Amino acid sequence: MPSLPRSRRAIRFENGCWWLCGPRPDEKARICGVIDNCGWRVASLCAQLKIPRRSFERLVMESLGIPAKQWLLHLRAVRAGHFLREGRRIKEVAHELNFRHRTDFTREFTRFTGVTPSNFQAAEARRAGGGELE
Repeated sequence: MPSLPRSRRAIRFENGCWWLCGPRPDEKARICGVIDNCGWRVASLCAQLKIPRRSFERLVMESLGIPAKQWLLHLRAVRAGHFLREGRRIKEVAHELNFRHRTDFTREFTRFTGVTPSNFQAAEARRAGGGELE
């Protein structure tokens, strides 16, 4: 991971990926893969990016207007939605997104979206015209 200047760093979503950007256009590093490998934990992500946690939290808040933990929760829920739309089993999605138990995943997904993963999956299947998923 390239070290970027501390001044005027930003987190941005460009071309379908998240980037850690420096003040100049040529100073940016793709962090999608790092996010995927951090276990959805802010401390782990900071360690992999080699950025102090407090600095990263300020950076995310300044760039995106939400706390770093909330940002990762959002990304995780969006990823879960994509997996569920693909028809993956709920247990498989929970495992893929580093939840210890399917029930933990169901609780967090429901808290974020307002619907259970199974109801979300069924609604998405109906919306796509595919009927019910098993």
